[in-house]
Amino acid sequence: MHEYLDRLTSSSLPFPLWVAGLIWATALLGQYAIARARLLDQKDAARAFLGPLVAGAAVISLSSLGASTFQAFFAGGWCVMAVASLVLMFVWSREKAGDAALLVGRRIRHLGVASAFALLLALALPHLAFLGAALFLGATALGYLRKRSDITGPAAT
Repeated sequence: MHEYLDRLTSSSLPFPLWVAGLIWATALLGQYAIARARLLDQKDAARAFLGPLVAGAAVISLSSLGASTFQAFFAGGWCVMAVASLVLMFVWSREKAGDAALLVGRRIRHLGVASAFALLLALALPHLAFLGAALFLGATALGYLRKRSDITGPAAT
């Protein structure tokens, strides 16, 4: 256990921070392309793109101020989460429109599974990037849970 914690706390990005920014930007552009193809209105696609753009830029930029473990957790976690989100957006783009609460419920389950998988990766391969991704994906799932309660009322959660 002690060796695992030592490896976890000594983890760092396997590449320079600018590469993390490039990975994140590429995944974000892929997400935008999927959103643009799915949403016919360019305003909706831009709105779906703006939040992740601002949040990701803030996380990557602020992680540059910290030590390598800080960068591994935040920038690495954000990159892993962005790639997982790209895959999830591709899956979600195949869904047919329907009951909003049902679609949000599916997204909560998908994000929960992705978060659990990232956590399992963090346990198997001690690296802070996977722990960061588990945290970010879990937080996104909680955001969707809140959105679902806004749609259906508090009794559905």
